[in-house]
Amino acid sequence: MKPVIKIEYCPVCGWLPTASYIAQELLTTFKNELQAVSLEPSSVTGRFIIQILHKGLVDPKFDISNTDIKVIKRQIRVHIDTDLSTGLMTKQICN
Repeated sequence: MKPVIKIEYCPVCGWLPTASYIAQELLTTFKNELQAVSLEPSSVTGRFIIQILHKGLVDPKFDISNTDIKVIKRQIRVHIDTDLSTGLMTKQICN
């Protein structure tokens, strides 16, 4: 079974566009390695977390504030154990 990525974002902070951008980048980069990427509005103000659900286990959460997409892809690649390129696009995420 392929891993599922869950992105929990704060709707009050206006992070839906950022979460959507990250989801699109992950689905494009890891198109053959992921089962899905889900977006979930957080009930906790200020929260922005990425989880990798793999084989029924939850890997450690990533606190990605002030991290660019290339770093996020690299971290996820390590967790899903693939040799794919992380691409050239970057985007700064700020609070």
